[in-house]
Amino acid sequence: MATLNEVRSSIIANNTEHNGESYMDARSQIIASSQYDVAIRKGPVLAVLTNRGSPIQNATFGIVNSGWPSSSVVVDVLSCRQMPVGSDDSITISYAQPGYGGMPYVFLSLADATSIGICGLTKAVKAEVNPTTTRNTDNKDKKNSAMSLSASSLFGAAASISTLALALSVLT
Repeated sequence: MATLNEVRSSIIANNTEHNGESYMDARSQIIASSQYDVAIRKGPVLAVLTNRGSPIQNATFGIVNSGWPSSSVVVDVLSCRQMPVGSDDSITISYAQPGYGGMPYVFLSLADATSIGICGLTKAVKAEVNPTTTRNTDNKDKKNSAMSLSASSLFGAAASISTLALALSVLT
């Protein structure tokens, strides 16, 4: 929750915009959904939430028209993982990787994540796109990621649902 509050406070303080709208002026919009997943955009933030539970699953969730251009990069501020934006401005979430089954994602563009200094990104650091690794550059991020993964593993679906509800409350 501290990370989500830090992100929200930083994008508000920086007046970070997406398509000419600041976080404070933008309305939350569901831009994609399935039986198990929902993607909600509010200004420069895109949250992807699921009720799949914590075990890994051979499943994906595609978000077409994410709002970011093809070939750009987004950062999940909860795991610090960078992901490429594909054709049709799409992002594909995979729940098959260890540690990512049922976890929420909160994306910012690489430029926005860099401008607020989240995930150890600074303007002096060249970002690398590697969708299978997590970029944790300090012990605090590693500790927070490990705690999130442990909580999800211990409490399964209940922890994931609680995390999703808290993430939604921070977005609104």
